Amino acid sequence: MQQMQRQYLKDSVHLSDAMVDSVMAVRMQYGPQMRQIFTDQSMSADDKQAKVQNIRTAMEARYKAIGLTDDQIAMMREHDQRMREQMRNRTNSGGGGNGNQ
Repeated sequence: MQQMQRQYLKDSVHLSDAMVDSVMAVRMQYGPQMRQIFTDQSMSADDKQAKVQNIRTAMEARYKAIGLTDDQIAMMREHDQRMREQMRNRTNSGGGGNGNQ
């Protein structure tokens, strides 16, 4: 999965190897925090959304500090959204008894 992400950053976002390494380091830093939020059963969906948005904002600030442009950050944001939707669709269609959706 990480290799696919690295390839996407190089090929589609047009980042250098050094910038890819920096972006991956940021993702590795914030990933555990995001996973913890998603798995916290005591938080409401709205609370989770707000906390995740705060983390995404912090990540984007780090991306800017690395030297990514607004367009590159937007491309990554859109790609991440598509990936989340695909995962959500897989989860919704694979886990239930209704194999059609």
